[in-house]
Amino acid sequence: MMTENNNPVVMTWFQQQQTPAGWFDLLIIMIEGMLNNAGELESQPFLRQMGASLAETHPLPASETVGIWRPISTGC
Repeated sequence: MMTENNNPVVMTWFQQQQTPAGWFDLLIIMIEGMLNNAGELESQPFLRQMGASLAETHPLPASETVGIWRPISTGC
């Protein structure tokens, strides 16, 4: 299925999913540097605290699904 390029609602949704160029690379460099300097065990409390702070400051919208998942019965 091909998405229409001229649908403004679809284009707005795709544009909102983008992150600024280089942002994720910067985040990876910071976390790798922290893990290299402090070690994984010492870094975990900080990462959990920062994750909680980010989740509180920038909550994610409710997820959307396309249907209800049901296991397939094999008849056994």
